[in-house]
Amino acid sequence: MIEKNYFTRNEAAKYITERFFPCATTTLAKFVTVGGGPLYKKVGNKRVIYTKIDLNNWAESKISGPLANSSHQ
Repeated sequence: MIEKNYFTRNEAAKYITERFFPCATTTLAKFVTVGGGPLYKKVGNKRVIYTKIDLNNWAESKISGPLANSSHQ
């Protein structure tokens, strides 16, 4: 099977949800407007695509480091 190099917004939301935490397509769309989301590229004027590396890096950045107990937040 050939590995995908780029993900549509729907595919990106599904990828993050399956591997890290819940992520809606609408959330990714909002991040394109306000910032704070994964890096993306544009195809034409409207279509947004994401790479697996950028999705992984963004999701990993949202996860805390190891915690010994709940008081180390």
